[in-house]
Amino acid sequence: MLIPLTPHDVSYCSGGTRLVISPHETRSRDEIISGLLGFYSLSEDADLSTCKTAAGKPYFRSLPLCLSTTDSGPYDVLALSTEEIGIDLQIHKNMKYLSLAKRFFHPDEYKYLSSLPSNYQPDVFFLLWTAKEAYVKYTGTGIDQNFSRFSVFSVPEYISSIQIDGRMTLSVCQKKPLPLLF
Repeated sequence: MLIPLTPHDVSYCSGGTRLVISPHETRSRDEIISGLLGFYSLSEDADLSTCKTAAGKPYFRSLPLCLSTTDSGPYDVLALSTEEIGIDLQIHKNMKYLSLAKRFFHPDEYKYLSSLPSNYQPDVFFLLWTAKEAYVKYTGTGIDQNFSRFSVFSVPEYISSIQIDGRMTLSVCQKKPLPLLF
């Protein structure tokens, strides 16, 4: 099934997971969450207040849901799930992919990226970058000195990634596979 990514609508639903992508100026995070609460049989009057762990991972103070957020350019993406989740969205930009990868990627990731023809490197760079960020958001560690010490090729969690309109990459990390069909 193909589910188009459209502002103002739930962009993806699977089991206990909901993803929404929305332009910054259209709705607040609380408005998006409030609109999704019906999927979880929670009251619209539920307490939406959030806290952050010491590493910056957001969580709900009193809702039995997991939360992950990301923004890139004009878009916010919000993920709610009944299980831990991490997401990342990046708009593709021209940059020095290999030098950034050498600094921030695991040696196996860098080796793979640098072995590709140069015309494939930008797309694969963003796929690897968003996968790594989704993973550290999932684990709650954030981007720190360990970012280059793990490879997304060997993490036990599932990371699903898609390219949107050839100009953005979205990755989601969860314990169970999450097929992304857009």
